Amino acid sequence: CRGAGRASLATWVRSLWHATPGRPPAQGVRPTLRMAESRKAAMGSLLCRARATRKGIRVVHSIQGADVIKGYVLDLGPKWVLMTAVDGARLDGYVALRIRDMESIQPLKANAFYRKASELAGVWPPALPEEQIDLATTRGLIETAHAHANLVNIQMERDAPDVAFIGVPTRWSKKKVWLNEVDAEAIWDDTVSQWAFEDITRVEFSTTYENDLLLVAGPPPRR
Repeated sequence: CRGAGRASLATWVRSLWHATPGRPPAQGVRPTLRMAESRKAAMGSLLCRARATRKGIRVVHSIQGADVIKGYVLDLGPKWVLMTAVDGARLDGYVALRIRDMESIQPLKANAFYRKASELAGVWPPALPEEQIDLATTRGLIETAHAHANLVNIQMERDAPDVAFIGVPTRWSKKKVWLNEVDAEAIWDDTVSQWAFEDITRVEFSTTYENDLLLVAGPPPRR
């Protein structure tokens, strides 16, 4: 897999999780941590394969109530994977998911249908954004997604799996982002919310919904 650089798949997985199947983890590492690292490594391997073969996948999360994500893998980093999402019958925008939260990865049923619909709509093959998206840190991910699309959609599925917060980042700290939000009626909020990077489990951008919100709402107010 080339998503994390020029290293081979085996090298990439070793550098990412600091453990390989069949090799004892470092002394003193708790069994639960070893199990989590092993699962992350397995997910990374499956994601690399999906990227190489350009086959659609379904991502099931370990987070209760979180959506099952359908799409095509575009790039991988140490913490996040970037996919082009399937919404309805075709590709629509981008979604970044935390690899650590993945419970299972399954083949996407009706893959041929989604591909044909996307071809007819002129959005096939799946393509990376023109700007490189940072998949190493949560701040970097949000910053580069914002640079590409202006509006970003961030989700904290462990706390509220059915809620999305959409807006533009206005301020940063070491552990948080401040977001000037736009509501479902395309009206900019008067206040700015703040969210911890550690709590963010999903980031979306450049979907039809976010593009339409920005079109109706207009540029964000200066803060």
